[in-house]
Amino acid sequence: MDTKSTSVDEKDREYEEMVKDCRRIKIAKTIAIIITVVMVSISLISFKDIRVNSGIFDERSLYGSKFLGSEINSFTEKILEVMELYKTEDYIKEIKNLTQEEIQWKKEIIRKKIQEECDNERSKLHEKYTNNWDEEKVNKEEEVIYKSIEEKYNYSDEELKKLIVEEKLVNYNRYIKTLDSYSNLRYIAYDKANDIWLTNYKPGKDAIAELKKSSGYFSEYHISSGVENKNIFINGELIKDKELNEYGNYTEGHGVTVVVTHSYNENGNSYTNEESFRVKGDLDIYVAVPSKLVAGDSIYNTYEKFLQANSIVDTEIGILIASLFGVVIMIFVLRKFRYKPCYSNRIVEKLKNMPLEFKLLGILMGWISYHMFFTHNWSNEYRYTININNILVVTLILIAYYLIIKALLQNYKENTLLKDSYGVKLYNHLCIAMEKGTLGRKLVLVIGVYVAICTSVSLILMVIVGAVGAVIALGFDIVATAIVIYKLVKEFAYLNKITNGAKLISEGKINDDISEEGKGALRDLAHSINNMKQGLRKSIENENKSEKMKTELISNVSHDLKTPLTSIINYVDLLKRMGIEPEEARAYVEVLDRKSQRLKILIEDLFEASKAASGAMQLNFEKIELNALIKQTLGEAENRIKEANLDFKTNIPSEKIYINADGRKIWRVFENLISNAIKYSLKSTRVYVDVKSENGKVYITMKNISAYELNFDASEITERFKRGEESRNTEGSGLGLAIAKSIIELHDGTLEIGIDGDLFKVTVEFNIYE
Repeated sequence: MDTKSTSVDEKDREYEEMVKDCRRIKIAKTIAIIITVVMVSISLISFKDIRVNSGIFDERSLYGSKFLGSEINSFTEKILEVMELYKTEDYIKEIKNLTQEEIQWKKEIIRKKIQEECDNERSKLHEKYTNNWDEEKVNKEEEVIYKSIEEKYNYSDEELKKLIVEEKLVNYNRYIKTLDSYSNLRYIAYDKANDIWLTNYKPGKDAIAELKKSSGYFSEYHISSGVENKNIFINGELIKDKELNEYGNYTEGHGVTVVVTHSYNENGNSYTNEESFRVKGDLDIYVAVPSKLVAGDSIYNTYEKFLQANSIVDTEIGILIASLFGVVIMIFVLRKFRYKPCYSNRIVEKLKNMPLEFKLLGILMGWISYHMFFTHNWSNEYRYTININNILVVTLILIAYYLIIKALLQNYKENTLLKDSYGVKLYNHLCIAMEKGTLGRKLVLVIGVYVAICTSVSLILMVIVGAVGAVIALGFDIVATAIVIYKLVKEFAYLNKITNGAKLISEGKINDDISEEGKGALRDLAHSINNMKQGLRKSIENENKSEKMKTELISNVSHDLKTPLTSIINYVDLLKRMGIEPEEARAYVEVLDRKSQRLKILIEDLFEASKAASGAMQLNFEKIELNALIKQTLGEAENRIKEANLDFKTNIPSEKIYINADGRKIWRVFENLISNAIKYSLKSTRVYVDVKSENGKVYITMKNISAYELNFDASEITERFKRGEESRNTEGSGLGLAIAKSIIELHDGTLEIGIDGDLFKVTVEFNIYE
């Protein structure tokens, strides 16, 4: 019993040891893979830095734009400015060398200075007398101050020239001080026209040859009439034209008038020279950097950066060699773990079961992460990116790529690369869409598939078969194109047939149906149009039936109402003639007469509105003179206007304005609008009537002040039976504006109502008859 128990314990211990060994192997292999990837990351980063910085190995790069180039450019520019603006101290002191432009410019500066000080003093005076303003006193003080300021700046011509010379000397000395501050830059400048030398070395042609011979960098610029010739020598070697941009093409545009800013201080006051005039001339400028530099200026500091950059590149080369050696060693180490398990296998298994698009997305995200998190360190355009952050970023990206590519390879071996692929699912959906989709979708899919298939087949044939493949591909493309064109022409022909059928319907021809052919969206469209056509037929039949009944109703009601109303009016007229007694009975008869006449007008308005709305109103178009018609209407209403105590103000042009209209109907419109103004205007107010023609249109505007509150929307007043005065204190049917609007619209015109408080405005528009 004890022997069996001991045997079981030994087996358990052996199993536990085996599990521990397996874990140790997994950990060791995982660590080895990570170390290998880190080494590869360092190799890649250092290799890219070395490739980008490869120009550092050329000693001429010291004088390029990445290091000394910009400073040499700035230095040369200052020399050119001195030669074109100042030349020498003795040249500046010669008054005759001043240009008229400089003198005029200085006068303008003084004028601005005077204006500025005057404005400041005026502000102080206004603040001083804000609470106790005295216009006369302020004006007197201003006059005194202005005179003192003008006297302060009242320079004679000689004093002004002297001032300009002093300012130029200050600026000249500042430039010379700046140029002399460079201990590692030598220059010689020569003005041929004035025989002037400017140098911090030695003047003369021998000095130029000596300077050229002893310099590591030497540039010569010959400027004549704005044309430049330049030569640059590095260690005695002439730089080619195509390399000038890299090694000192700095003088483009010199020799012309430019704007330069100078500042100086004189007697405690600051001035700013905002503009100066360069004098064009024939100049030779020579700039040199000695072969051996000395400490003491920015040139030497940049030179130290150049040496530091060389040292860093050497260091990166060493890092690259060491990391590549480490990669080789780790490859041999990993060969021993070839068939051993690793923790990465679990991740690969999970990646295998994911759709292909997720793996491709992982590759894309790695590329994006590199550009987002990889830091680019530059110094004088020199790249140095080996740091912990970048090594970590590249390492993580490479590990992710390693796992994804390994999963893709296993999917490929197991033939599961497209398993659960969204692309495959999309393809299946596209097939379904081709069978049941709309015309537009089919068209897009057909063109897309056609282009993709033709391009793919053509490329494959040309790559595999060559020139013969190109001929075969051409034949294939022709056949495919013919098939696609046939299908598209057939579909578009049927679409054109449907379009023509719809056009006939729009023209009112609804007897023939569209043939319903084949299957798909076009057949459904044809079926829907046929159904719409049937519904339209029924609608038209019902509308015609309704119009017929409406016409019959108007005719019948007209007869049924007019006949008894005529009898009533006649009998009331007879009663009035009989002179009945008593007086109260005669009053009743008057009421009957007035109400029957109003009822007659109401019935006539109702018939008129119905005809206008249904389009049954007959119009006799003729050329009528609009101004005369308006004046006639106003003349006929003159008595009513006087009774209403209104003042009509007219603004009617003297020239004749013609419109094509039915004169009687348009007179009815104006008579209605004037009657409304008489009825509803406030007593003892004005009514304005304006006529204006513009751009082939004539506009008639009537404005009046209402005697009643206008508590309605402007669009409502043209509705039937809508009245502006709801209390019914005035007579009216509420149909006048509705009839007027219908008549105007039948004349292709418009009627618009405007309300602003108690102001009521009507605007009528007609086309002018030419």
